[in-house]
Amino acid sequence: KVSLTVKYNKKDSEEREFGKYRYYFPEEEVYLNQSSNYGVENEHMSLSRHAYHERLFRRIIAKLYRAGVLDPSKNLVNSGSNMGDNALPWARMLEGLVGPSKSPGKVYAIDPSGELLSYTVNIANENSISNLCTRMTFIGDTNEGKFAKLDDLGVENLGLLHLDLEGGEGNAISGAMKLITDQRPVIVTEGHAGKLGEGDNDERVRDQLVQLGYKKSNVVPELCGFVETCRNRIWWPDDETEAAAMAVVGKYFEAPEGGPLKMYTFDLHEPESSDGLPLCTPLNTAAAQERMTCLEACRPDPSNTLEGLGLDPSEKVSLTVKYNKKDSEEREFGKYRYYFPEEEVYLNQSSNYGVENEHMSLSRHAYHERLFRRIIAKLYRAGVLDPSKNLVNSGSNMGDNALPWARMLEGLVGPSKSPGKVYAIDPSGELLSYTVNIANENSISNLCTRMTFIGDTNEGKFAKLDDLGVENLGLLHLDLEGGEGNAISGAMKLITDQRPVIVTEGHAGKLGEGDNDERVRDQLVQLGYKKSNVVPELCGFVETCRNRIWWPDDETEAAAMAVVGKYFEAPEGGPLKMYTFDLPEPE
Repeated sequence: KVSLTVKYNKKDSEEREFGKYRYYFPEEEVYLNQSSNYGVENEHMSLSRHAYHERLFRRIIAKLYRAGVLDPSKNLVNSGSNMGDNALPWARMLEGLVGPSKSPGKVYAIDPSGELLSYTVNIANENSISNLCTRMTFIGDTNEGKFAKLDDLGVENLGLLHLDLEGGEGNAISGAMKLITDQRPVIVTEGHAGKLGEGDNDERVRDQLVQLGYKKSNVVPELCGFVETCRNRIWWPDDETEAAAMAVVGKYFEAPEGGPLKMYTFDLHEPESSDGLPLCTPLNTAAAQERMTCLEACRPDPSNTLEGLGLDPSEKVSLTVKYNKKDSEEREFGKYRYYFPEEEVYLNQSSNYGVENEHMSLSRHAYHERLFRRIIAKLYRAGVLDPSKNLVNSGSNMGDNALPWARMLEGLVGPSKSPGKVYAIDPSGELLSYTVNIANENSISNLCTRMTFIGDTNEGKFAKLDDLGVENLGLLHLDLEGGEGNAISGAMKLITDQRPVIVTEGHAGKLGEGDNDERVRDQLVQLGYKKSNVVPELCGFVETCRNRIWWPDDETEAAAMAVVGKYFEAPEGGPLKMYTFDLPEPE
């Protein structure tokens, strides 16, 4: 870590702690490394602070991409790119959002400063970003001298045009009339708040864009510079785009109480829903049910948030991590707020909800079976797994998969679809009650639970998956401590009709090593699941324990291999540990 000064305006500043070499951008949900300032002798040249700069604007743009209102396979122009604090995380985000059949949109970082652009390119190289283009120029309405017109830069397939030109936006638009007319991007301009026309450049921008058919726009209620009236304004090319955007981000344009947000924001809450949803009640201990129970949509009760309870989201705690029956170590984790690096989501836990077990903390589990989690998350982001389809997590334990998966699915579907439901099934009422309370605390509404053992009968405490009424199934995850064969026997119709991707826990090596593994293989091959891959990572204290992913057909297997094939190659030194805290991308 390193302590850096954050300037909110010309007179207010504070010291805050940031990563020195590795930075997380919470809105784009990406990490970037910076090992050097690459010759720029300026203490301000650190991406770490800029992850929190104009954060509300960044959230709006990221949500528009995740919802499909902005297309991540289309190109983006960032004119006035400065040090690349928008261009770099946007480029990385677009890489993660496109499927295997498309290339990510190129991000064009344009700035007159060679020093800033050189810095940007070096950071891109350090992070293996390959969809960044740069041009050192001023942008205007002429190609003379040090200026260039956007119309003449050869940009095609444009989805977003971002103009941050210190008053030069009007000239830039004059030099981009053909580009805008032909390609109809969403446009962002920096200007001044209040009535449009407050200032010559603002008035000119309005007249130009209205003339081009951009009749609707929204101001982001957040300072974008040291001038108190500075704001970003987003212009919509047509009514259809504006309506789709408002369905996703409309609430963010409502002026916050107390005036606009600061230029840097380190704790940016979701605004409360105004659609009459009931308050979630996370502090009421939920009881597990012996029937399928699905959560209702709700909004957070402010008194039950971490802040409302007086808990510090940044507080840390030291916990023991057990790698196997004899090896363990102490590591520091968030005490109340946890980040799941593969699903790229945060979850809060203000209480253990009556579970008196030191092991009951989601924080460690964000790093449990991390390679498996990475594979599943990448399959969803690439569209191989459909986030609008349902997911069965049988043997859900404390919800350490079900909860981040449910939150991730919410973020991956577009505005016209509902996220898939995650069915968390476990025989432990204590564990399921904990799962439901964490879901309520985090306003997760796409989780269903059932307290039961899963098998090939409906007698006693058992239930067959065929008889639980699950429809539209995309992923079936079976972690049943040797009961996977019985579960498949009780799910033959479900699997035959819906053809999900299937994950089974078993043992490494040749299939057939152990009665249950052999039985699972025979069952799934009989059902047409002829191809599978073992995840080279321990999934329990038994050294041979592995997750195996089964593909329903050749087409799914081929699409999956294009995205995650490299992860099934055995690492040097043997399989990964059950917990992994530093999981680099294979070359």
